[in-house]
Amino acid sequence: MACKVTGVTRTRISVGGREAVLVELQTDAGIRGYGEAAVDGYPATMLGFLRDAESTLIGWDAFRVEQFSHRVLPLHVHTSAPILRGMAALETALWDIKGRALQSAVAQFFGGAVRDRIRVCVRDVPAGSPDEFARAAASLLAEGITALRWRPLLDRTSILRRGYLEALLRQVERIRQAVGPEIDLVCDLAGVPSPAVARAIGRALEPLRPCLLADPCTPADPQTLAKLTGDVRVPTCGGAGGRRPDQLPLLHARALSALCLDPAGCGGLSEARHIAAAAESHYTPVIATYGGVWASPGPAWQLATVVPNLLFLEVPYSEILWRTGLPHPLRIEEGYLNIPEAPGLGTDPDLAALQRAGGSVAVC
Repeated sequence: MACKVTGVTRTRISVGGREAVLVELQTDAGIRGYGEAAVDGYPATMLGFLRDAESTLIGWDAFRVEQFSHRVLPLHVHTSAPILRGMAALETALWDIKGRALQSAVAQFFGGAVRDRIRVCVRDVPAGSPDEFARAAASLLAEGITALRWRPLLDRTSILRRGYLEALLRQVERIRQAVGPEIDLVCDLAGVPSPAVARAIGRALEPLRPCLLADPCTPADPQTLAKLTGDVRVPTCGGAGGRRPDQLPLLHARALSALCLDPAGCGGLSEARHIAAAAESHYTPVIATYGGVWASPGPAWQLATVVPNLLFLEVPYSEILWRTGLPHPLRIEEGYLNIPEAPGLGTDPDLAALQRAGGSVAVC
């Protein structure tokens, strides 16, 4: 069955403080596929790549997804995050077309589902203060959420001041009291501390039993990060971003207790699946995550569906809020998300609904 790409439409969209470029691919079979690239910086670089790749896309057999990825961006080519996100948007749209054409969820092309529902961890919960975090978390806990990611206010100068560590511990104690002992709490240090300071923070937090210490220190070599992970009883999580050449050194060094993996950040769903398989062979669980606005949950959901070593799927707090009023909202029950069963990615962009939710739309 031939299904060739005949056109490309790019739309810049934003809502809830997040911005992305939505890519729509049209085909001669009348099937459309969607992908999305979060705008985290250097949007001109990403848009330039998308326009350059269009000459290869037009006339391409949409079923030959991995061949397209290797043609446009070979694995041995080291590239930047905006280009990887652009590549992921195109690859995702091709998988979406194939799934819709064959009336199959994309997960079926990667071995099929290994679970019936996906455990959710909510990140980016408002956290101007512990009390503000606790108030926002209360509504999530009422909906059955069992894992939360909290980021204290950090900067590289304040963490070296006398009394800072004690103040941080008081914040974590306040949050632990608010959410209760059964909730998995991920303490996100955002890569701010040095390895030595991260070690001190991790050891101090041990009695409060956080689930994970996320991005515990400034980017360091895998051996330094591995020593930190071995010295602290709180498990660590994070990721270098990028493709296998960037991620494998962390796995070989046992540098992290869990690997955070965004399909958009590594160039697409196929590459994310390869990295997850490598993590499994190193006995390392995976946390699926995503940015973006509309279509970006699709690849993360499909990845979370097929990865045996999944710990949980991270969902942005704003994602839950702005999707609440949609005809098909994000439904999380008892802390779990049901697996999408629709063909392709399982999501259909509705830009009018996005605008009603306060978002903006502009063709680019």
